[in-house]
Amino acid sequence: MVAWLGDNVVGYCFALEMGNMVHLLNLAVKPECRRRGIGKRLLEELISFAQHLQKNCVLLEVRKGNTVAKALYRNLKFTKVCTWKRYYLDTAEDAEVMIREVLGRGHEGS
Repeated sequence: MVAWLGDNVVGYCFALEMGNMVHLLNLAVKPECRRRGIGKRLLEELISFAQHLQKNCVLLEVRKGNTVAKALYRNLKFTKVCTWKRYYLDTAEDAEVMIREVLGRGHEGS
């Protein structure tokens, strides 16, 4: 998904459909356009997309030190499920794996 402001791309969300989940691979918003709800809107659209596909959850990894992103994810009901040590090759920083359930537990057939 891409977020536009006029003729300019100001953010994007890249995800992969995998089995019974949608895996968020990348979410980015131009620095000068942050704190305007663009990232939140992209995530809401991704969650809606996952629901439409009848997936059970959305999964993502976030840098342990990225407090701004983690606050956004928690605001949208993502919860931390585990930590992957030294996940990011560029800095050897840990990744926190977060998940957001999108279908109720009573959902059948997925």
